[in-house]
This record gives sequence, C-alpha cells and structure tokens, in this order.
Amino acid sequence: LYYFLPVRSGRPIWSYRLSILSFWGIVFFYIWVGSHHLHYTALPYWVQTLGMTFSVMLLVPSWASAGNAIATLNGAWGKVRDDATLRFMMVAAVFYGLATFEGSFMAIRPVNALSHYTDWTVGHVHAGTLGWNSMIVFGALYALVPWMWKRPAMYSAKLIEVHFWLALAGALVYVFAMWNSGIIQG
Repeated sequence: LYYFLPVRSGRPIWSYRLSILSFWGIVFFYIWVGSHHLHYTALPYWVQTLGMTFSVMLLVPSWASAGNAIATLNGAWGKVRDDATLRFMMVAAVFYGLATFEGSFMAIRPVNALSHYTDWTVGHVHAGTLGWNSMIVFGALYALVPWMWKRPAMYSAKLIEVHFWLALAGALVYVFAMWNSGIIQG
C-alpha cells in the first residue's frame, strides 16, 4: 500500500512521519493482542485484560495507517474513479480501517462475550482477508504486471473493472451474511 498507492496515484504519501509512527505502533502493539482471542478461557485474567487493552490501543496506529493511505488520494479522486487498479487499493485501505476498528471493538470483553465462537468473528476475519488483503494484492498485481513486461497497461481495463466490482460485491455479500448470522447467534 505504501509503495503502489503513491506510485499509481502519482501523489506522494500524505505523511511519511505518520507512516513510520503507524508502522512501529502496529509492530509494538500487535505482539500483545493475541490473548484477546482467549477471553473466558483458562488464561489468567490479567493476560486477557492486557490483550484487550493493547487491542484497543492498536486502533490508533491502524487508523493512522488507513487514514494516511486515504489522505494520499486527496486530489486524485478523478484517478480513483477512472482507474479500477487504484480503486482496488483505495477500497483495501477502507476495509483495513473498518476491519481494524471491528477487531479492536470485538476484543472488548463484553462485546467478545457476544461475538466469540460465532460467524461474526468469521465475517470480521474475511472483511480483513477479502477486503484488505485480497484487494491490495489485486491492485498491486495489476500495477506490477505491466511494469514487469514493459507494457503500457494490462490487456483489458474493462476486465479489471469487472473484476473489481465482482470482488467488491462478493466480499460485501459474504461479510454482511456472516455479520448477520453472527449477531443473531450472539
């Protein structure tokens, strides 16, 4: 995201300092959050609380990263509208922001009591996987392949456009279905 988005949009990253702070914040906080997956287990309560606390704190560097990506596109919205490859990257940043908010929210013990062992967690994981990871990979590949083969563009911009809308629709249908069933289960 920090390489392909600025290159494809033709705009520098909005804040280099923010990218460094968010990167190291994510590295530092992420090593402590795993225990939030073990609420209401034999894990000591203080370890569960530590995981919950760091998960909530992780929201700050995560949103700084997502916000930095979206702010990079400020002034390039015409390109986002016209370029499906860039749209893959923009949607990836949005999904990243939403999935990290949801992850921090679901780590809070009372919310976790409703969400744990339900399809809500599955929906959350797939919002990150289908929305963030796959969208940024598709965007990066569609940007990278023409550069590698020294071509001006991919074979068909229309097929990339179709791929974008099918991928977005598929991710949204799946994630909303899982959220709905998970909330009902909870």
